[in-house]
Amino acid sequence: MKPFEICLFAAAGLLLLGYCFKLWPRKPWIPAVALSGTIMGVIHLLFEGARLQMIPLYVWFAGSVIGCLSALVKSKSLHPFGDVSLSRRIILGLTGIITAAVALFVPLYLLPLVILEQPSGPYAVGTASYYWTDPSRSEAFTPDPSDKRSIALRVWYPAERLQNAERAPYAYPPEQLSRVSKSLPLELRVLLNSISHTETHAYLQAPVSGEEEKYPVLLFSPGYGMSNFMYTTQTEQLASHGYIVAAIEHPYYTMFPTLAPDGQVTEGQRDLDGAGFDWAAMEREIRTLVQDAGFAISKLQEVNGQDPLGLLTGKLDLQRLGMYGHSFGGAAAAQVMHAFPEIGILAGVNMDGFPFGEEITNGLPGPFLYMQTADSDLFADKELPPEIATEPAEYGLASVEQYWAIAEELRRRKAGLLQNDGVERTIAGADHMTFSDMGLYTPLLGRKDTGLMRSINNELLIFFDRHVKNIDTVPSS
Repeated sequence: MKPFEICLFAAAGLLLLGYCFKLWPRKPWIPAVALSGTIMGVIHLLFEGARLQMIPLYVWFAGSVIGCLSALVKSKSLHPFGDVSLSRRIILGLTGIITAAVALFVPLYLLPLVILEQPSGPYAVGTASYYWTDPSRSEAFTPDPSDKRSIALRVWYPAERLQNAERAPYAYPPEQLSRVSKSLPLELRVLLNSISHTETHAYLQAPVSGEEEKYPVLLFSPGYGMSNFMYTTQTEQLASHGYIVAAIEHPYYTMFPTLAPDGQVTEGQRDLDGAGFDWAAMEREIRTLVQDAGFAISKLQEVNGQDPLGLLTGKLDLQRLGMYGHSFGGAAAAQVMHAFPEIGILAGVNMDGFPFGEEITNGLPGPFLYMQTADSDLFADKELPPEIATEPAEYGLASVEQYWAIAEELRRRKAGLLQNDGVERTIAGADHMTFSDMGLYTPLLGRKDTGLMRSINNELLIFFDRHVKNIDTVPSS
């Protein structure tokens, strides 16, 4: 909770206690608390901004103040609760306690204020966004055959430390939030409002650090349904250690809309439920992400020649290029290395993604790290309890026989993928969303474990330092 939200809660709590226990009946403290609480509420709205998860607190405080004013008018006294009956104080006291519990539960547990860990590297972090249209590809997800495929890209990079530099927004520019959220279902609107109050450590279009002539580049592809900003803890950390991280936004594969610079909103999420574990169908879906990544690399080459934002010209060392991704994007990372060997991606990482796409039997052109949860490992080894594999909320497989067949296919594909310099790494205690910021949003979306997130980010840094920078990094604690 923010400072003035805490003050608002304290004021509502004091009014509740005063009502229930008739505190200080000879002093006009109740009107004073109501007035000061109202002032703090106005300051909160003006400077901290309203948050949807604080609605129970707003309702509780407003009800307390309205009740106080009503009692003042009726009693014509500055001691409005002096003559309230015991039974009424008990009933309203219990109601107030329940409301207070809800007012704490929602913002402290269900939708907490997201706090990103401070990056540990020596560099400050800058960020900038790009939006490009590929004239060679039609957009398959719109009815207009003349539409062309577009992608968005957010870049995090080592930056100069400047006084009074503007912090970058976490998700969208504040002035665009209403435009982006107006067509979203209620639950996503509430979630977006909640995470939009997150403070980042990156500075908007800050100058690139002059410590190095140019910096190695890491291309990133998010998981299905995810946006590039949902990995900010990770991207800021890598950028603070001297990488330019270019995170793709794949329109129609995200739960939140993609925003173009002119304010145009691309909304609607591609439904993959029909594909499920149909390897051929998923290969067709992955192909779109692979083409997006290939296009992004070609545009980064243009940016390196002449950046229209005037930031990254000559700063991208595309001879030192790595790629990583999460879930669906992790599968895409392997496929990009396989499909475009001429690009020279030195190393890649799949963070807990099934190896969808074209089957790879002879490994990849460079080292590849396959990070996974313990459940993913158990799935591949056919050791996952069948009731979990067939649970719709988990994997949703039709039968135990289908589970065994898919597990066997998964094992064979992993073995082919990890030929040569492939490494498999199981992250004990992690769930699928630990590889992103999602666990910080709400416990409904993933387990919050900042220690595990730090461990995963450290693994990424060590791997890319070794295979992209060609240096050995001492693991941090």
